[in-house]
Amino acid sequence: GNTHDHYVQISGGGDRAKFLVSGGYYDQAGSIIGQNLKRFSTRINLDYQVSDRIKFAADFSFTDTNNQQNYDGLLGIAYKKMPNLSIFAQDADGDDT
Repeated sequence: GNTHDHYVQISGGGDRAKFLVSGGYYDQAGSIIGQNLKRFSTRINLDYQVSDRIKFAADFSFTDTNNQQNYDGLLGIAYKKMPNLSIFAQDADGDDT
């Protein structure tokens, strides 16, 4: 599937205060219809130098992930099944149902 990955970062500050703000967006389409992964993430860092001995720092981050998988892990089930078994369930007489 297609993948989109975008990331932006801005930083700056002065003698005593510095900041960094970043954000990202990730979008991946799965190889099966209906499967995709979307993630949005942000981060903020703030530093403030009060004196030569005292510094305040704050870090914040947030991530939101939406992982859509159809059929509750269809690929995982397919890997576990034996390739020589019928795709149909069989009754007691061996007839496909």
